[in-house]
Amino acid sequence: MDPISIAATAATIAQQCIRVSSFLYSFIRCGTNIDETVTVLSTEVESLQRNLTAIAESCRLPSVRSAAQNSEEQAHWDTLEQSLNDCKDTLETLERSLASVQSTRARKGGKFVNFISKRITWDSTSQELFRIRQKVTAYRETIGLSLQWISLYVFVICESSLT
Repeated sequence: MDPISIAATAATIAQQCIRVSSFLYSFIRCGTNIDETVTVLSTEVESLQRNLTAIAESCRLPSVRSAAQNSEEQAHWDTLEQSLNDCKDTLETLERSLASVQSTRARKGGKFVNFISKRITWDSTSQELFRIRQKVTAYRETIGLSLQWISLYVFVICESSLT
């Protein structure tokens, strides 16, 4: 995948992070039966979004685009592409899980019925959210390392052009 495609993919996933963050924020704001997992997950998603935005911006630089043409560096771009695809799939799963819990909240019925229904849905989703949080953390770290690699590469290119 070329840097322009990576930039577009990263920007799209960053927008997905914003939607997920909005879902998470609404759960935190309601404050009912929300454990630390949701708060930490929200922080991780926001941090991931910042890394994705930085990747998107970096991949638009001419020096980064030229780096992608170097076959020696192709493994990095392939790994980044796979990480972005996996990240997108995980965020889609997270979005569906959060939508499921939120739709439980919107059901009509007595307060007790809504509470029990929401609680059962939340309990079954809570373990899944913990696993997703671990994945989001791993993607954030992986994409952060990729961003560091890109920054270092651009620095080296700039240094070599000065000498």
